[in-house]
Amino acid sequence: MFFQSAVLKNGIAVNADIVSAQQTTMWGGNKPIYKMTSRFKTQQNQEVEASILKDLSFEEIERFKPRNGAIIKYDPKDPQRITLYDNPLILER
Repeated sequence: MFFQSAVLKNGIAVNADIVSAQQTTMWGGNKPIYKMTSRFKTQQNQEVEASILKDLSFEEIERFKPRNGAIIKYDPKDPQRITLYDNPLILER
């Protein structure tokens, strides 16, 4: 998952549909790790389905259920490399 920070910094943000979210047997930071699969279209209108492993709180598990939407970033050189971008930092004025 080392590539996620690079994708977060340099990737292209798009809306994605969550196709599936399955709990794995792994845990991270006292949270269950889920394999989330999303479907999205690249800027070249290519439809892609890609997965990511992500530790999710119980609140996030509800938000990222199948048929819900999310914002992801993908690597334009390899659209299978994605990261969740659903909570961008918002600074108050």
